[in-house]
Amino acid sequence: MGDAVFTDVWRICRRPAHPQPGRSARPAGIRRLSRSAGTHRRLGALRARPESRETRRRARKPGALRRFRRARRIPSFAPYAAWRWCRHPARRGVFTGGLNLPGARPPPSSRNRALTISLPVIFASGVSGMSPAFGRLLTAAALAALVFAPLPAAAETGVTDREILLGQSVALSGTLGALGKQYTAGAQLYLDAINEAGGVHGRRIRLLSVDDGYDTQRALDNTRKLLREDKVFALFNYLGTGIATAHLPVIVAEKVPFFAPYSGADHLRKTHNRYLFHIRASYSDEAEKIVEHLHSLGYSRIGVLQNNDVFGRSALASIEEAMTRRKIRPAAVGVIESNSNDARAAAAALAPYDPQVIILASAGGGAIAFIREYAKKELRTQYYAFSVVSSEQLIRELGPDSQGITVTQVMPFPWKSLLGITREYQRLLTARDPSAKPGYTHFEGFVAAKAFVEALRLAGRDLTRERLLASLQRMDALDLGGFVLSFRPGNHNGSRFVELTLIGKDGKFVQ
Repeated sequence: MGDAVFTDVWRICRRPAHPQPGRSARPAGIRRLSRSAGTHRRLGALRARPESRETRRRARKPGALRRFRRARRIPSFAPYAAWRWCRHPARRGVFTGGLNLPGARPPPSSRNRALTISLPVIFASGVSGMSPAFGRLLTAAALAALVFAPLPAAAETGVTDREILLGQSVALSGTLGALGKQYTAGAQLYLDAINEAGGVHGRRIRLLSVDDGYDTQRALDNTRKLLREDKVFALFNYLGTGIATAHLPVIVAEKVPFFAPYSGADHLRKTHNRYLFHIRASYSDEAEKIVEHLHSLGYSRIGVLQNNDVFGRSALASIEEAMTRRKIRPAAVGVIESNSNDARAAAAALAPYDPQVIILASAGGGAIAFIREYAKKELRTQYYAFSVVSSEQLIRELGPDSQGITVTQVMPFPWKSLLGITREYQRLLTARDPSAKPGYTHFEGFVAAKAFVEALRLAGRDLTRERLLASLQRMDALDLGGFVLSFRPGNHNGSRFVELTLIGKDGKFVQ
């Protein structure tokens, strides 16, 4: 058929705007091709069409140039044909230069500004002149190259050659402000360590955190800005069940990954969402652990403090389900408004039943306010709290009154060095601040960041949201150093790990 010679045409139409009188309008590169065999050898080039009868007569003499052409079966008119094809007015301006022959490099002055396109130029062996049929063949080949040549992939939102941008709306103020700050700081600790080591596939990871005060509407407004104006790649480490629930339609509509929300709500897990990934156990897992323990100890009068929000209702439903399996019911339920420190009504609702145990389906300042208010009733009781209660804030604000409170935990004990991930966490925390103390919420943020980075590594250099989702779903048994996450298609609940801890003397946790 013919030989396919792949050439760059960044110089095909490169010529002076006004050629000097008496000089050929062809590019200088084309003229030089007809002058010496040395040029052909040096550039590995094709021979140009002879410019005169005398030149053609000399070209027929045996010599290095003729042997070069015959050895490669290259027709003499090839460069000239490509040059003429691109000089057509309809194509002028599409390409910006002349033949970039094998072995040749573009001049420094135009190397960065020229459009480079690879064209396969098809030459029929043995043809000695340009024909209309060949012109049509050449045009078809060029168009085919433009259609089928691989093009660079479109840049993914929030991803550049040097950076991956993550967005987070989180409570940095209000009753859950301390919890949100710890969760964010733990994630940033690991991300900073990764960035200092060169990032993931050469890209640094930047976390853009915005305060929502644990208000759902503010969180939605923040997310809208993060997606539309800041152009983040994924949503990461949001805080709160109500906020996570409100974002379910958003992440589906925007097709954006929503990783590691700080919530154990069962309704977020029972209905599969391909964009939502959890790294913590559910409230059902925590409630089962608490109720099983209380039932084994023989407690029957069990009260519940419930936040009047999506989180509180979800946690209460999990508690009632676990108790129903054991044929018992809550003795009483007290309700406290979300983001409020007024616990008088809740304490008054529970006190008449004198519960032996009160399960705190509340978090942050609300739980602390209730414990203080209930202490005024001079009634003895034991407290069991869900992991989201913000243990560090509980210990700091209640002081000695926090002793004896039992808290479920969904992360390994961060004060011991038994696991690889806890040793890594302690090492990085000490390197950042020798006086810093480990904490469960801080450690959970650290684990979330580590899991997300592993997914980014698995997704590869050509990062897209779809590649990230695919890599997460392949992490069936991701061992982060003794703490294992498992994501599969149809099941994005990464962990069911739950254990009970007790706040002992000096505010230290006891397993």
